[in-house]
Amino acid sequence: MVRLGEISILNMGQSPKSETYNQNEEGIPFFQGNADFGEINPVKKYYCTEPAKIAKANDLLVSVRAPIGAINIANCECCIGRGLAGITAKDKIIFYLYLYYFLKSKVDDLKNKGTGSTFKAINKNILYDLPVPLPPIETQKQIAHNLDAITNIISLRKKQLLELDNLIKSVFYDMFGDPAKNEKEWKVIHLSKLTYDSLMYGSGASATKFDNNIRYIRITDINYNGTLNEEKVSPNIIENKYLLKEGDILFARSGATVGKTFKFNESFGKCIFAGYLIKFTPNVDIILPDYIFYFTKTEFYRKFIESNIKLVAQPNINAKQYGNLKIPVPPIHLQNQFAIIVEKIEEQKSIIKKGLSESQNLFDSLMSQYFI
Repeated sequence: MVRLGEISILNMGQSPKSETYNQNEEGIPFFQGNADFGEINPVKKYYCTEPAKIAKANDLLVSVRAPIGAINIANCECCIGRGLAGITAKDKIIFYLYLYYFLKSKVDDLKNKGTGSTFKAINKNILYDLPVPLPPIETQKQIAHNLDAITNIISLRKKQLLELDNLIKSVFYDMFGDPAKNEKEWKVIHLSKLTYDSLMYGSGASATKFDNNIRYIRITDINYNGTLNEEKVSPNIIENKYLLKEGDILFARSGATVGKTFKFNESFGKCIFAGYLIKFTPNVDIILPDYIFYFTKTEFYRKFIESNIKLVAQPNINAKQYGNLKIPVPPIHLQNQFAIIVEKIEEQKSIIKKGLSESQNLFDSLMSQYFI
């Protein structure tokens, strides 16, 4: 075991003068923190003409504050702000990709070392003293190669899922046209007229530890691709009127993700929805859940959200506003054809998701074997 500072050069970031950075691609890329990070390399949003601190290509970038621990690899020379540290691996001692994966395994440790009252941060000394296992350089490269191979498979499977989602959107436009133009002249009906009941606000219960029976779905539990994240909680009060049924659609009504939607199916188990969500139960004699859900993935829907957000303390759209959403309604037999296509694509997605889960489990297992 060696200390990180003994096998690398630590370069704590420093923000340049505000007038020297821009979005016009003048100068070199400027990264301030993990908000600039992508899946593999940092996302270039800003540039700087007079950098105060520079990281080189293949340097590791570590978020050292608000929040701590995001890790990435610089893919070019760049300016780093004070939210980041740049770490240059000493080539003949440690392989930079090995060090990258090691640091990813220590994110929780780094977070726990953070100090500060306003927000948590770690300093250069904490990074310097971080103990690092140091096998021979060839062993390091083999470990990095193994982890890279699994990472590439994981990335490929995520890309496949994204492509299948895009395929469904493409089929939607092919079958039903652009809702903004309604060139097929479908009858246009308000959302409030397409439900058995009125649009309904969710429960005001508090979240508690998951009871292995009923899950509490909050805005933060819903991913943009229509899935739920892995964190499960239960409501402290259970009222049957908030239980979700097959095909119910949830609309986020408040916060940064207002407009986000979720289609419930029984595979999620028993679920109650929270107060910052609005439930819409489709009248399936007129409109199907799949059609509504993918309608909310259109540009027309996005613009509806933008035009209806009330900017008070935070963005908000109420049930009445959602009820006024105008929806072109195709014949039910066409919606059924679309639902059949969606079902077949979802079957393919399930196979890929299973492979993705297995690959992720293998990656986690190898990380534990190598570093913990």
